Amino acid sequence: MKIDLTFLIGNDGFKTPFDFEITQKEKDLRINANALGKVTNVLGSLQLDMRVSADLSAVCARCLGEAVEKIEFDIKEKVEDDENLKGSLLDIGNIALQNIYLNMPLRFLCRSDCKGLCSECGMDLNKGQCKCNDEAIDERLSILKKLLD
Repeated sequence: MKIDLTFLIGNDGFKTPFDFEITQKEKDLRINANALGKVTNVLGSLQLDMRVSADLSAVCARCLGEAVEKIEFDIKEKVEDDENLKGSLLDIGNIALQNIYLNMPLRFLCRSDCKGLCSECGMDLNKGQCKCNDEAIDERLSILKKLLD
């Protein structure tokens, strides 16, 4: 979403409120977000104040199931001449998305105690125990097992 700042420039104290939805899908990541805020002219300087609430859906890093995260954060920054400002148009949608990427977790988990997949058969260990042999011993360490016998 882009906002035209022509009305704000040169009008100290004026505000432009906004409220919009962001929907983005990239490979295994889905973003549904809401951005609510305003751009204010404060003594000739433009100030962006925005609250972002986002529901993120991705693949669990352990079991490959669906992982859902909710994040909320505030953005307060001075509007400067950068890639988000083209002439008098400010791309607040891009600013919100950039900050969502910065605030999202590095790894998505379906739940904090996710057990993942069995490394032998690939069974989802959250749904039950597999029948694989858990006593896989590195051959180089097998001599140490004799000490316990």
